[in-house]
Amino acid sequence: MISTRRARRPVVVVALGVSMILASLGATGATTTSIAGADDTIPTPVLSESSASSDIGSDHLTAGASAFVPIEPIRALDTRSDPAYGKVYRGSSISLDPVTTTGVASAAGVSPDDITAVVVNTTVINAGSNGYATMWPTGSPRLTTATNNTQFPGHTIGNLVIAPLGLERKISFYASTDADVTVDVFGVFVRSGATESGRFVALGPVRHTDTRNGEPMAAEETRTFDLTTAGVPAEASGVVMNVTAVQANGRGFYTVWQSGTSRPDTANVNVLGVGYNAGNQVISGLTDGKVDIYTNVGSDLTIDITGYFTGADDDSTTDGLFVPFTPTRFLDTRDDNGQGDGEPLESDELFTLTLAGFAEVPDEGAKAIALNITGHQSSSRGFIKAYPSGAAEPTTSSLNFTTSGQTVPNHAITTIDEATGAIDLLPSTRTHVIVDATGYFLDDEATPPAGFGIDKTIEPSTFVPEPLGAQPPNEPYDFLFDRQTYSATGVRPNPTKAVAYRACDPIRYALNIDIADDDAIADLFTSIEEVERYSGVDFQYAGVTSAGMNLADDLLQPEQPDPTPDLPYKYLPPGADVVIGYSTPADTPRSSNGVIGVAGGLGTPDGLMFRGFAVVYLGSLRSSAERIATATHEIGHLMGLGHVSDFDQYGAPSNAFQGLDPNAGNWDSATLKEQLMYPELTANTTFSDGDKQGLWQLYGTQAPCSGSSFTDGSATDIDWSQVSIAKAH
Repeated sequence: MISTRRARRPVVVVALGVSMILASLGATGATTTSIAGADDTIPTPVLSESSASSDIGSDHLTAGASAFVPIEPIRALDTRSDPAYGKVYRGSSISLDPVTTTGVASAAGVSPDDITAVVVNTTVINAGSNGYATMWPTGSPRLTTATNNTQFPGHTIGNLVIAPLGLERKISFYASTDADVTVDVFGVFVRSGATESGRFVALGPVRHTDTRNGEPMAAEETRTFDLTTAGVPAEASGVVMNVTAVQANGRGFYTVWQSGTSRPDTANVNVLGVGYNAGNQVISGLTDGKVDIYTNVGSDLTIDITGYFTGADDDSTTDGLFVPFTPTRFLDTRDDNGQGDGEPLESDELFTLTLAGFAEVPDEGAKAIALNITGHQSSSRGFIKAYPSGAAEPTTSSLNFTTSGQTVPNHAITTIDEATGAIDLLPSTRTHVIVDATGYFLDDEATPPAGFGIDKTIEPSTFVPEPLGAQPPNEPYDFLFDRQTYSATGVRPNPTKAVAYRACDPIRYALNIDIADDDAIADLFTSIEEVERYSGVDFQYAGVTSAGMNLADDLLQPEQPDPTPDLPYKYLPPGADVVIGYSTPADTPRSSNGVIGVAGGLGTPDGLMFRGFAVVYLGSLRSSAERIATATHEIGHLMGLGHVSDFDQYGAPSNAFQGLDPNAGNWDSATLKEQLMYPELTANTTFSDGDKQGLWQLYGTQAPCSGSSFTDGSATDIDWSQVSIAKAH
């Protein structure tokens, strides 16, 4: 017997909230002068300046409706072999442009600027523990949605994602556990008006193949499947289907691609051992309605067709165009927040979820929606079906559980009931259900939206610093590495640890502005220009990123304590020397509640600094002046400046921490507090003479540069046991 439950009005969760802990203007010395390493806390897994140019400026997530263009699959990322990326470190993120330099846009025959979303298969490989991963548009806050869920150490699991592109055509990927990741691109969505090709048409779902009623696939077999027998036109440009491996013969994978073309170096389904069942939604190009499937391991196989994309000979309309939006959570039955009641769905309990009218889904005009459905903590082996509300129960499933206790996600393009704007969810076993969405498909009467999405202005400063002139007046200054050693040992190093970047080399900086608005972004550029002016070092913009906010020591310096030739992790995004950005305590754990920023870098014994970071807790700051003061202070640390203060590392009054200048120990508190590197937030937003003196000592006294630039990439031949990390707040 099937029981029924209707969802209450969904409370749509779009983004993580920013912690709003307001820093005191007079924070205690104990809070602001501690030089502690970032906490290695692992988030609990939950489902969830080159010259500025106008083309950087205002970037958008989408421009309304889009048509699908299939391509021969291209692997855009493999962290196991890509020298620009390392394994994803637990609780950290990476960002990539999957269309411009990968050949994807060229393969689709379109401009990268016209692509609104990509169809990717994202595989988490050899996970370090149970956890989750999520993908979202770069430049927007990381979401509560999840794309992959891992159950145990060593787990490898893939999932299809329709991923909207963010700023600079990038997508970001976060993992709560250590993992390698591959991103395979199978097609793109391109801005479009009425068109013949690339519009979605729903089918069934229809079961096309079940080899349990015929001949299983053998190991190393490639088989051609003619999908026209299930209603897919021979002229269709692409197909949407669920491919499930049943009772696999061992650990391996399955690859699906357009029939008659070369087999790509990609995978759609991964199985982990004998008897394993695994499925995944696949969006693939077609040749005369056919696809090829290869497996290296062999098993039975089912293929369920849920729709196709029109070809060039079809009518020209907007019916079936895709409208991507920021990934959004519509349902989590674990929460009693208006979507459900906190209880799992029971076996054969029909749950009706209304989608129309919430988030970016219109009240009318959406015929299908791109979902990621996750079953969490199933009570037994089984499945979940998703289909238009009120329709007959299909014979096919949207995702499958192999054993009890599993958490399994699967992408599912699901038709919406036209009258109610709802879908039905039907599990065969007791389980929690989580439903996320990334876009919808227009019906034949819909008016395509004008467009919406990320709209952030990025205008890097065109300021070019002049060489430093005469030495500034003498006032208090200190050096980051020297003060850190002094705080730890009570003895000033001899010689002084003056660790800095090479003044003749530009510093390429990546910006993390996922949680920032335009005003906060502009404040970062104001701070960067202040540092350029008084260090004489040219900062060059290297793009946006979602990376750089996890400051765990073994991510900052994976070469220690066990150096390996392939360096499992990489802190910096490709092409950057430092990361500057805004964060939250959730992404950058802090030592105490009063801390409003943290910065530093790595230093060599001969005084070269590299792999720098400057992080500002945006939610702790109340005004532009506070943001500028904090960001400039933290970038000062990044450049090698330390604090000057009238108290010690424990907050007790002391003259011993006034700095390195000849008058240290004799400065009055008023002069110390005038310095921007004083460890309390004051009304000052620009460098004072002591700050300028410190930068001059670090950068104005350097000998002329010789040899090639010293960058993170050239730091591989150094003695890593002699490299140290310095952090200050």
